[in-house]
Amino acid sequence: MQYGVHKMTWGPFFDPDRPEDFFAQAKEIGADTVELRPTDAMLSLDLAKCHEMRRLLEEYGLQVKFTYGFPKHLDMRSADPFVREYATDFLIRGIRCVAESGGSNIGSAGIYACWPTLYDNQMILPEDKYEHTMRSLECVRRAVRVAEECGVTLNIEMVNRFENYLLNTVDEGLAYCRAVDSKNCNLLLDVFHLGIEENDLLAAVRKAGQAGMIGHVHVSERNRAIPQEGSKADWKGLGEALREAGYTGGVTIEAAAGFDGASSYNMRIFRDLQEDVTLAGRLRALKSSLAFLRGQMEA
Repeated sequence: MQYGVHKMTWGPFFDPDRPEDFFAQAKEIGADTVELRPTDAMLSLDLAKCHEMRRLLEEYGLQVKFTYGFPKHLDMRSADPFVREYATDFLIRGIRCVAESGGSNIGSAGIYACWPTLYDNQMILPEDKYEHTMRSLECVRRAVRVAEECGVTLNIEMVNRFENYLLNTVDEGLAYCRAVDSKNCNLLLDVFHLGIEENDLLAAVRKAGQAGMIGHVHVSERNRAIPQEGSKADWKGLGEALREAGYTGGVTIEAAAGFDGASSYNMRIFRDLQEDVTLAGRLRALKSSLAFLRGQMEA
């Protein structure tokens, strides 16, 4: 497996206009892969920007996993067919952008619905969830055909009930992917979310593995901190479950270090999760975490 880092952990120290700084730091701490969101210019299919991203990734010798999300006014769950049409087009542009930028994966809960869900305006009933899921499926089925043409895999992330209601469990994710019906649609397994929603996290991972639908993996501690020595999580068991599935893809540390503004607010993190939240402190924690996870999860 390849072990990597998510730009989220950088917090305010990540500059989207200077991805080369992020890449250099990730390389220095021993990452094989990086995960980040395409810039707005890239999502507008500015090919010069996309190709510059590809060049930088090749220069630093890093594999890339792209994360993604819709603007708040675009939601595949919407009852308005024009909103769904624009949302589908936005995802299709994202797929083309990823292909032009040297990536082959794009994943998050933001592929199939806006994230996070705000529950202030309505109570979600089972019939609402079903109807919204059907609308989302209709859009993703259209977009995945472009993904097939571009050689890009959509990795559908199940998130906890406090952040979204459409897909919370591996069973729901598998049913969704099977309904999409494409080899280019798989699951993104995030142990933080699965730890909330699944009765048995490792059994859920094995179920996804038996289905042959693990596309990517996110890891963090149970409170979303960076995994470290002394962790109570069963990282050896997770590594064994992934190897049993024949998984050889990416394992990304998607963790929080401190309260970093909007992204932290969306995840309802209101305190620092480690003592030193300077850039140097974050990099030290990530470097030790990468070594720790490799030692725990590999045979």
